[in-house]
Amino acid sequence: MQETKKMNVKNVGSFISNEYFQFLTSNFKNHFPSINNDIYIIPCDLIYQTLQSSDKIAGIRFMYGLRDSLNPNSIHLFLVPCVTPSDNVENWSPLVSKSGYYNHQGDLFTITEVAEMVHNFVGYYAEGVRATYKDATRGIYFGINSLLDILNIPQTYSIQFHLGLKDTTIPAVLQPLDQLGQPIPDIYMDYGGLDPDNIPDDPCIATLAVETLSIEKELNLFRAFRDTSMRDYLYGGMLYEMYYFISPFVTSVIAHHPNKNELLKDLYNNAITPFRILIQNEKHQEALFLLKRVLEDLVNTHQVSYALA
Repeated sequence: MQETKKMNVKNVGSFISNEYFQFLTSNFKNHFPSINNDIYIIPCDLIYQTLQSSDKIAGIRFMYGLRDSLNPNSIHLFLVPCVTPSDNVENWSPLVSKSGYYNHQGDLFTITEVAEMVHNFVGYYAEGVRATYKDATRGIYFGINSLLDILNIPQTYSIQFHLGLKDTTIPAVLQPLDQLGQPIPDIYMDYGGLDPDNIPDDPCIATLAVETLSIEKELNLFRAFRDTSMRDYLYGGMLYEMYYFISPFVTSVIAHHPNKNELLKDLYNNAITPFRILIQNEKHQEALFLLKRVLEDLVNTHQVSYALA
């Protein structure tokens, strides 16, 4: 897969031709004929509100979810605000929100609900394009500057979000609509770079703690459990998604905390070590119950509030 060029994350997203728009959307329709709900209309006010959720907003990650794992037409599109550290314009992380996340219809969902629905979508999609679960598309990211470019096009009242297909990934195309719901002619924007191409091994909470404490070999045990049997257990798929959803933000907060080492030692002694022991003793369901409590505690500790008008 071609490597995405490094750029300011606020600028991710670019205008494309009608021909390329037709190529992406036709591919999706042809490959997923059972999905007849592949277009979503998002009010501009909802996008603006999400962009105003933090003074460090970098853009929005539009995440794909499936409300009913047996119904491919129960897709939800979640607007997840993303922030970037002031000293790093090439990286972003989803905001861990106390208030929840809007879907494309303006309904709020908790982080656990979003994680469960993302898991459902990934399971369906990965099988459809013969991708591994780990490498499946979970969403698409657009930078704030690119979103404002399309939102500020005269007469734009809402944005039409089209699902596309390129190779084994699901990109998206944005198209402005006027107040009557009619497309503004010949204006299309795609992602400019897919997010994520896969679930990374780094950065994540366990990696930061383990590498800081010089016990790298434990990561292989955790990754093996993640990639082989974790999703076979109760809460497994939801926790898989929730862990990688919150990791970038929580890891950044801890890494810049004045008591970083103390926080990491506490996390290692009271969460990572008990989790490892349970995995080694093949008490996998108990390990996931522990992981669930740990992730919920991390969310409660590091979540932020933002205004929901």
